[in-house]
Amino acid sequence: MANPAFSKTLPRWWAWIVALAALSAGGALMTHSDESSTWFGLGFLVAAVGGVAWQILNRNDLAERLLLLAWLAVIGALVAVVPGAIGADQPVRFAAFGGLVAGLVLGEHWLRYRDARRRTTVGEPVGAAD
Repeated sequence: MANPAFSKTLPRWWAWIVALAALSAGGALMTHSDESSTWFGLGFLVAAVGGVAWQILNRNDLAERLLLLAWLAVIGALVAVVPGAIGADQPVRFAAFGGLVAGLVLGEHWLRYRDARRRTTVGEPVGAAD
């Protein structure tokens, strides 16, 4: 008998926690990039892994999902140009958005690959469901 706790999908807000944690951790690591480029790369990878996890845990259309992030990035960039604004001295933290977006795209690509493999193993042609 299957455990009913595992048959339910996670609520949508839970996947946002993964994304925000990845952005926060990735951005925090990137602030050390003046010490070494390794920190920047590690922060980017943390954000990318968070993006992959976000897309896999709660699959959604990328344009719809990225709309809020795009507005946040634009607002953050506008705030950063104001002298003395919070975070204006650390613009490298915005680079974590790139890692998150890369992770979302890679996660969606993996999900499409997995779906295509499932269709071919069942005998359905790859383009039949589209």
